[in-house]
Amino acid sequence: MVNNYKAILIFSILSLFAGVLNSQHRFSLSGVLPARYKGADVFLTSDNSNLKKIAGRINNGTFYLEGSIKEDYEAVRLTLKRHEKTLASWPFFIQGGKIRVSILSLKKDGTDNLRFDNVPFVEEQRKYNLLLKPVEDSLQLIFKLLSQVDNNIRIDYKRDSLLPALRKLENEKLELKIQFIRSIPHSYLALYLLNSEIIQTVQRIRVNADTLMSVYSLLTNRYKESLTGKAVYSYILKRQSLSINNTLPDFTFITNEGERYSVSNFRNSKYVLLCFWDAGCKPCIKSIPFFAQMNSLYKDKGLQLISVSMDKDELTWISSLKRHPMQWLQTCDLPELIEGERIKKIYSITNIPQYFLLNKEGKLIYHNLQLMDDDDYSLLIKKLKQLLD
Repeated sequence: MVNNYKAILIFSILSLFAGVLNSQHRFSLSGVLPARYKGADVFLTSDNSNLKKIAGRINNGTFYLEGSIKEDYEAVRLTLKRHEKTLASWPFFIQGGKIRVSILSLKKDGTDNLRFDNVPFVEEQRKYNLLLKPVEDSLQLIFKLLSQVDNNIRIDYKRDSLLPALRKLENEKLELKIQFIRSIPHSYLALYLLNSEIIQTVQRIRVNADTLMSVYSLLTNRYKESLTGKAVYSYILKRQSLSINNTLPDFTFITNEGERYSVSNFRNSKYVLLCFWDAGCKPCIKSIPFFAQMNSLYKDKGLQLISVSMDKDELTWISSLKRHPMQWLQTCDLPELIEGERIKKIYSITNIPQYFLLNKEGKLIYHNLQLMDDDDYSLLIKKLKQLLD
């Protein structure tokens, strides 16, 4: 009888182990490289922590790597190094099975001519890159001009005159990305691009949360149920909860004067303007005189400003307050000043400046990024005049 129990236990363990193996997708990656890469080390890496770095060496112009991935596909980067110096690097996707990458020759522009076997999404990625190339070329031109203006190389342009063109191109690029994702809803690449090209970028706040959800809803259930799919869904739900007309989460804070407040203290009595900034944010500092003017105009008419610094230490924050005095409530998103969860996480603050205007019921009625307000905050001025003048 004891032997039967042992047999059942061993069978159960083996079955569990087999299930774990089956949940992994084994792959092998081999390749052929030109002589100029002789003796180089080969590395396969991924931003996904589930895939650890795999290393190998080039022998007789070939290499061989193997491993496993948890999901159907994995975005990876193949890198060649010699004496810690990077010689070349190529991004692509892998899947279970035998994969081959051959580097045949140099193109006229000096880049490598690659051939892929059993590598997914090669053609889709080519189309995606071609779709974005014109707007990316235009963006590079704008960035170059901005750099020349900042270094006084071009005096025939003003930074403020270039920024609207920059924002327009960035928005156009986002629209093209969404357009492409919508065109391939049954492909894993759609989920990957939604996550890596939009949600994981600082531009994500420029895409309406409902638009994100409508794109996500097009994906197949298989990819929605993946680890990445679930993370994307959680993010979109959080974004929807922070959308215009929703009641924003409350938080409690200690000011630089040692006073304790909660945002909810001002419910039913004042409009609240939350200002997210830090000492190293030039646009934030530049906007301080504007918000000082708004405070002067409306503090006695029912507006309460609260500035929340994203500085990582109290000394930097306090020093900045001395350089840039602000006559309204000030706090910093540090554990010793914030009760409970950090404000950065509650409000999904990934870039600054950001400004949230809450009505007397605590509902969001203005957000500079969601409404794509300009650098003069003309939409905020209009909103405050409507409410308080």
